Amino acid sequence: MTHPHSDARPARPHRPRRPTGVPALAGALALALLSACRPSPPEAGAAPVPAVEAPDAAAAQAPTATPPQATRLEPAQVQSIVDGLLRSAYGADSFDASRACWRHTFDAGAEPQDYCMRVAEPQVVAGEQGPQVYVLTYSDPEAGFYSLVDPGLQGLFAAQAGADGTWTTLASSPAIDMGQAGDCGCQDSELIQVGPGRYGWLSVAGGVWQGVESSLYALQVPLDGAFRNVSRIPRATESAPGETNVLEVDRDGTPVAGMYPLRVTRQRDQTVVDTREVAFDPARGVYAWTP
Repeated sequence: MTHPHSDARPARPHRPRRPTGVPALAGALALALLSACRPSPPEAGAAPVPAVEAPDAAAAQAPTATPPQATRLEPAQVQSIVDGLLRSAYGADSFDASRACWRHTFDAGAEPQDYCMRVAEPQVVAGEQGPQVYVLTYSDPEAGFYSLVDPGLQGLFAAQAGADGTWTTLASSPAIDMGQAGDCGCQDSELIQVGPGRYGWLSVAGGVWQGVESSLYALQVPLDGAFRNVSRIPRATESAPGETNVLEVDRDGTPVAGMYPLRVTRQRDQTVVDTREVAFDPARGVYAWTP
């Protein structure tokens, strides 16, 4: 559906961890959710954004990708897209100006729970058909009305901007169940390029138990109108304490079903043990992993 200018979910991890960039973060994950680098809450609706230029096509896409039709969006257009995505997902009258978040009710099983969804700064990237806008929302862990068993929520959205000021929704997942006590631990998930003109949110879910880390990479990409976790790759396992997998996107590799291969380097005490390439498995729809 085309909108005017004016206007699933992965398996629930035991405890989400600080998102990991490319290359991945170093050091063991702590049990407590990390709070550094959290985006500032918006003043009203989605936070006002500066004019953003998407990466140059030559730098952001494979050589065979079609160059984007435009590389710049004005702040008003970005704001309009973000507001339109969130109004559609959470309701036109759901923004709570007093708390600077979007109200959302989520049925976690026992009974519906009210959530306060804050908005991270939108990201503008170069798609094959022009600029795309990616938006992340997260349940506010400081809202004060969550119990320990209430999951945190992550919302992910993407839209294609048109040269004429219109836009279309690429994918919308308003409430992905992650974490506990109303904290998804996903506030600083990193948007990375996973294929020619294709992007996804990278994070790490897991924790440390009795001094041993057990965690998985989560890579949420737009598929069939929603975001799907396509990674089955561990960052660390209980069976190999002291070892971590560092994940990188191999943009020089041959894409499979529009997805670049991933390079996974196993390290022990900062020393490389081995490296392997993991291709996307289109039949299973994931980057499969064999220990």
